[in-house]
Amino acid sequence: MFFAIVQLVLELLVLYGKAFFMILEGIFRLIFPVSEKSVKDEVVLITGAGHGIGRELALQFAKKQAILVLWDINENEIQNVAEEVRKLGGVAHIYKCDVSDLHQVESIAARIQQEVGDVSILFNNAGVVNLKPFNELEPAEIQRTLSVNTLAHFWTLRQFLPRMIELGRGHVVAMSSVCGILGGPYTTDYSASKHAVIGLMKALEEELHFIGKGDIIHFTAICPTIVDTGFVHHPHTRFPEILPILHPKKVAREAVNAVLTNKRIAVVPSWLGYLIPIFRLFPDKVFIMFQRFLDQAANPNDSLRAKVH
Repeated sequence: MFFAIVQLVLELLVLYGKAFFMILEGIFRLIFPVSEKSVKDEVVLITGAGHGIGRELALQFAKKQAILVLWDINENEIQNVAEEVRKLGGVAHIYKCDVSDLHQVESIAARIQQEVGDVSILFNNAGVVNLKPFNELEPAEIQRTLSVNTLAHFWTLRQFLPRMIELGRGHVVAMSSVCGILGGPYTTDYSASKHAVIGLMKALEEELHFIGKGDIIHFTAICPTIVDTGFVHHPHTRFPEILPILHPKKVAREAVNAVLTNKRIAVVPSWLGYLIPIFRLFPDKVFIMFQRFLDQAANPNDSLRAKVH
């Protein structure tokens, strides 16, 4: 018994020592950021690439000389984005796909393997939002939100992650939300779907670590605050100077930077990502008070419902 306690204490001391050095490394990286990896000639698949954040992601990755595979339910929109990519000198392949449809995902993934090759960066960006009070949500709306925002990640991962593991390299990126960390009014289905995405990414990372593959695949969750993508005409923010309504280009730029530096979670704006863990150290009531103090929300009576980003 005595030796077991001693062993436990020693292992805890080692663990705390590692944690301390990780904190020091984090402070060091605030001053001296890590160098960016190259994505030149990497095949980057972006879902929901027809407009908003997806469009901006395509343009950002095109500037980095990646090969783009663009998915969207609207073929005309991704055709327009592909033309913009080509004007930048980039390469873009387009595929019309409803990511919530497992059979479509399987079929188109097989085509990509034949026509383009191995996908090395998978960016699950497609999503929907309803912005309705909980009691007004229809079952079909809830199912659609979870199908697009959560289950679609499973369908694409089933197609592309095994090959990444086989090749010993790859990066999976998920568009989540600050709602996936904090929750928010009138977003019960949306917040639940985005919480699930963060849980999925963390669990997958731990699973690969458990089987000895933890160093070969990177996982990144992007968590922006409210983004001006057309969901809401007049979203509310109490402090527009420090917590503005985000432009899709800003989110895409931060997301691409997170991929290039292999971040696990990227909150946009970045300063909020540092405050959230600090306030989580306090009792729940303090954390909730901080969230309500920021007072950034969307009014369901002034929204474009069931829009896809």
